[in-house]
Amino acid sequence: GELHIGHSIVSRSVFVGMQNSVREMKHNIKDAQA
Repeated sequence: GELHIGHSIVSRSVFVGMQNSVREMKHNIKDAQA
């Protein structure tokens, strides 16, 4: 019950955080190349 809900929230936040990190990395690489 609650444990599964908490796990899904953590998984979502980790996934979103990874997406943001990748986006920032690509942005930084683009700036470095410019």
